[in-house]
Amino acid sequence: MDTTRTERIRLGIFLLICLGAAIGFTVFIAQQQLSDKKTEYYTIFNESVIGLSIDAKVLLNGIEVGNVTKIHIDSTNLNHVIVHFNVQEGTPIKEGTRTQMTHGISLTGLKDLVLSGGNVNEMDVPPGGYVQAGENFLTKVSGKAEATYDKVDKLLEHVSTILSEENARHISNTLKNLESASANASKITREIQSPMKEIEASAIALRKTLDDVQQAEIATKIETNLKLLQEKMEALDVQTINQNTVSALKSVSDMTKRADMVLYNNQDRLGEVLDQLNVVLSNLSVFSQKIKQNPSALIRESKPQGR
Repeated sequence: MDTTRTERIRLGIFLLICLGAAIGFTVFIAQQQLSDKKTEYYTIFNESVIGLSIDAKVLLNGIEVGNVTKIHIDSTNLNHVIVHFNVQEGTPIKEGTRTQMTHGISLTGLKDLVLSGGNVNEMDVPPGGYVQAGENFLTKVSGKAEATYDKVDKLLEHVSTILSEENARHISNTLKNLESASANASKITREIQSPMKEIEASAIALRKTLDDVQQAEIATKIETNLKLLQEKMEALDVQTINQNTVSALKSVSDMTKRADMVLYNNQDRLGEVLDQLNVVLSNLSVFSQKIKQNPSALIRESKPQGR
């Protein structure tokens, strides 16, 4: 069927419009590509990068700033994986910036490249430069878990050695020896207490005996002194004795007054001395009264027999 001139014109206009739209779209895409400039960097991982693929997102503090462009094995070290990535122009990549892979379990199993760290005062990494890889969280946890497992394993070995049959026998024997030693110590303590009580009783008896001996010695000395005094008084006449006794009593009275003064000044040290002196004075006073009342009694009294 022949087309009319009008239809051909309409078809041409439509084709021109479609061509213009295609050209405009192409120009728009080209402008977007030209305006969205990227800066290339690379990093090196010494672990498996399973789950990380080309075109994976590059995140800086949770913000998407680029994509992974290339992944390959380091030809100089087969344990290293080199990952190339680009970021939007102007993205701050500092010398302290570190790269890591996202950790955890996702539904797809895919991982992203994460940038973190760095200080605004640090120098920028030059385009195409190396960005150091940080320590992966799972690797860190695995390392700590492995170290903990080693320590626990060593601890269990030590416990197993300590709780071996031979050591168990030694420990049992040691406990039995300790129990026996404790019983012996208790027995020795009880045995020591009895001699100590006997020693204490002996000490009390000895102290009492010494007191009795001391009192006997004092009584003997007093008796001896009285004998000597009686012998001397028998050798003297009654009048002289009376005069001497009165004089002695007067002297003793004076001495008593002085002694009272001394006692007042030195009560603590002279208390016992004054007590003994008062006893002697009392005895002398009684003796003097007897002589005054019956002087002949002194002459008739026979000499006392020795004990």
